[in-house]
Amino acid sequence: LQYPNAQIIATTKERNPNNYLPASRIQLFNECDKIAIPYMNISTELQSKFSNPIHTCMIPYDIDLLYDLFYKDERTESILIGSNRWAPNRGLQETLSFANTINHIYPDLLIESRTNYKEQSDTMLYDWLEYNSRFSFCFNLDGPEQFCGQVGIQCAVLGVIQIGGVTESSEYLFPETSGLDPHKLLPIFSELYNDVDKRNILITKAWSRVNKLYSFPAVKQQILNIYEAH
Repeated sequence: LQYPNAQIIATTKERNPNNYLPASRIQLFNECDKIAIPYMNISTELQSKFSNPIHTCMIPYDIDLLYDLFYKDERTESILIGSNRWAPNRGLQETLSFANTINHIYPDLLIESRTNYKEQSDTMLYDWLEYNSRFSFCFNLDGPEQFCGQVGIQCAVLGVIQIGGVTESSEYLFPETSGLDPHKLLPIFSELYNDVDKRNILITKAWSRVNKLYSFPAVKQQILNIYEAH
């Protein structure tokens, strides 16, 4: 063998394998040396499908680069509708309804949809990050938990407070503002909207959390831990 010490690690991209994993992928994973998924929570049912233990290995983000490219000190008092528009059951209608409630309470607050940039283009991710970084808040009532929730990760990097959602990233990075109940989210948003100091505290906490779990150094250590595991 050319690389006798190499290990093949099977992994998934975004969709939560705790809720969905086809038989063909289960077979493939069982043929690999190690198994890793971009989730901290691993169900007993999922683990029972494999002989090897399942490890956590997150989607890596070059956080410092994204911060340098997109972070903005000056931004408007505004809200971005950040829900996924092209996949079902991702909370778009719930997010729009909650935003409408906020608009009635704070009629002067700017609320925009992510449709203001060109989707499905070659520069889609760049355009989205550039657009997202202009806002103070991002409403994203994403649920039920089907995907890891990259919008929450991107918000934590850009200093944008995400309101809502039950994806794993939402609950880890923004536990203070996660959830799907608009009656609970309304007073949370109102408190943050009226208190910039509390916003800054929350942004700092999310920044620390995203570096701890999703940064290049963090994911590199996760891979090394998987490699060394028995």
